[in-house]
Amino acid sequence: MQSKIQANAASINRIKDLEQLIIKKDEEILILKKNALTLQQKWENIDHETSTDNFREETQKESSSPKSTFSSANGSPLLEEVSELSPNQLERYSRQLLLSDGFGVAGQKKLLSSSVLVVGAGGIGSTVLLYLASSGLGHITVMDMDNIEISNLHRQVIHSDCNAGVMNKAVSACKAMKDLNPTVQCTAIQQALSYENALDLVSMHDCIVDASDNPRTRYLLNDACVLAGKTFVSGSAMGTEGQMTVYKRSDHDKGSACYRCLYPRANPSEGCKASNITLKSRRL
Repeated sequence: MQSKIQANAASINRIKDLEQLIIKKDEEILILKKNALTLQQKWENIDHETSTDNFREETQKESSSPKSTFSSANGSPLLEEVSELSPNQLERYSRQLLLSDGFGVAGQKKLLSSSVLVVGAGGIGSTVLLYLASSGLGHITVMDMDNIEISNLHRQVIHSDCNAGVMNKAVSACKAMKDLNPTVQCTAIQQALSYENALDLVSMHDCIVDASDNPRTRYLLNDACVLAGKTFVSGSAMGTEGQMTVYKRSDHDKGSACYRCLYPRANPSEGCKASNITLKSRRL
């Protein structure tokens, strides 16, 4: 009897905790709605000197995504910092803004003001790109020289069957990301990474994601990130195993390291087998 009473009391306490959590979330949602209403009121108070319809159309485009200019050499983004979230952005990203362990408005503005270069739109790149686009990155550059093949589709889920054999993977990935989040800015580069373009591309982005399948690209990206002082996120998979590592080599931090510190040499003749190092052979 005593145990039943204790169990009932514990259940009542859990219900009360849930009620308090719901109340807290409702209050946070109300704050977001008030912020959106304030922005809407600012919008309505603007003194239109030009045509109202044209002004609204242009301003909505600017508020939905950060301004960006591009290098004529390779189309890389130069983003302006986002100072406040638009009503559309508050609604689109409201669920991640409300996460108790999330990054809030400041983190979302930083995302919207940032650019990422993803090299490879295959199995790893497909997952990375969709989540980057949905989370609200300011600009995503995709680099892949290959066309889609039917054999890719079971794991490279960003691509569609109708585009197999006729569309480049980088172009297909940008199309899919725009379908998912029309406010995201995308650039497709349909060529391979080389010594001629690596450092320029890496330097113009805030973060670099290696989703490639060959050692030459991985080492080239690593070296460019070390020279440019950029964060290097490297992911690989083989069979049912995979790994991901974040590198940020710095001369001021003796504890920092780069990909070459762990794997000084690779065998290019082995292709993706040399690049996608299995967890069995070496664990971090």
